[in-house]
Amino acid sequence: MSGDHGISGIQFYHDDYATYVLEASSDLVTWSRKAYLYGDPGTTTWMNANLSQWGRFFRLGYVAYGHLPFTGLPPLDVGPALARKTSIKRTTIAAPTAVLPATVGLQKGRLNLAFNTAPGHRYQVAVYDRGRLVWSAQTVATQNRTAVTLSSSGLPALGLIQTTEVH
Repeated sequence: MSGDHGISGIQFYHDDYATYVLEASSDLVTWSRKAYLYGDPGTTTWMNANLSQWGRFFRLGYVAYGHLPFTGLPPLDVGPALARKTSIKRTTIAAPTAVLPATVGLQKGRLNLAFNTAPGHRYQVAVYDRGRLVWSAQTVATQNRTAVTLSSSGLPALGLIQTTEVH
């Protein structure tokens, strides 16, 4: 979201309660963690008048299902006063093309990812490290829920998993 004084907020959609990390960049190469956000079912709007001081580009990283306490999460690159959620507004809109993971789990060196799908539709799962694609795969859904498993070796410590419906 942008206004007369630059970027003042972001808006994102999720089907469930989740915790995210907001990352910012001025060049799409170097990213820094700026805030942890809580997402609720539907569209979440996060407003911060100082958002544009962090950069011109922003992305959300999925941290976990549910609202995790901020005290147990890795440190951010800003002070805690700027990192709290400042304003939430819920609205109902159609789901975007991006599909967020419903569950992510680690078991015996493998990352298990499951997300809601529509049978017959094609989906791409991608893992990014600081904006660089490090792994991807495509699958055609046969059920309402699709599972993808990948080796955890070679994955970034703090990366971004993106699932997208391919048209």
